Amino acid sequence: MGQKDTPINILSLNLAQLPFPIGISNRNKRAREFVNRLLNMENLPDVICLQELFTNSSRNIIKNGIEHIYPYNYIDYSCGKFLIGVNSGLAIFSKYPISSQILHTYKKYRGVENFAKKGVMGICIELENDKHCYVFTTHIQSGLGGSPKILDWLDKILNITDLGSDDLKLYQVASIINTINKLIVGKAPIFVAGDFNIEAYTGLYTEMLDILDSKKLYDNYDEENSENNSSVLDEDKIIDYIFSNMNGQYIILNTFGEKGIVTDHRAVNGIYKI
Repeated sequence: MGQKDTPINILSLNLAQLPFPIGISNRNKRAREFVNRLLNMENLPDVICLQELFTNSSRNIIKNGIEHIYPYNYIDYSCGKFLIGVNSGLAIFSKYPISSQILHTYKKYRGVENFAKKGVMGICIELENDKHCYVFTTHIQSGLGGSPKILDWLDKILNITDLGSDDLKLYQVASIINTINKLIVGKAPIFVAGDFNIEAYTGLYTEMLDILDSKKLYDNYDEENSENNSSVLDEDKIIDYIFSNMNGQYIILNTFGEKGIVTDHRAVNGIYKI
């Protein structure tokens, strides 16, 4: 008889833990509330992918608060960009051992994003029954379309890219595929979760799916069972996803409350069979 399917539960959330004086205040309080609400979930995820975990104090609160259940982690502790900026803000926590990992910083940014080392983080997780899978998390360039007006002067000084923000987002999505190719070995389950800053069901979203299709990564959003139809609080849009080459679906959760209680995003939570 063959091996039984191994279910894996993945949660992804942008925590809005931006450094002072920007972003939502009460950072440490919000970090503790995230821990409390996470640990009170009926079905605890096996893997947690976090974005915008920029502040050291919040990072420590979360790590210390959940490490008894999630003893394995990969957290970006690198120094901030240009000494005054921030790192990628990415972190992955796992119930299962991590056998390999990778962190790629995107080479091109626009506007205020020049002060962040945004990128894609990936790990290989060793599951039960001699199985393994790869989990990646990312935070893509913000900006609605065209060339962002914020800090246009900075773009000219740094001369990093002349791409508009839409093309830049697709460039970063292509970088995710390159990073996946560097980490994975052979055929394997792949999950890519995070804040893509690309609104669902738009032309740009379709172009993103075309890029991800090179690894047969699909959007398995379960609208019928989702608790909400928006992943951004106070806005009617989805920009947070879990893409996978495995059977399964993800939903949008209201678990972490209204804006400012934990963050300004809703979590996405997927269960897949391996």
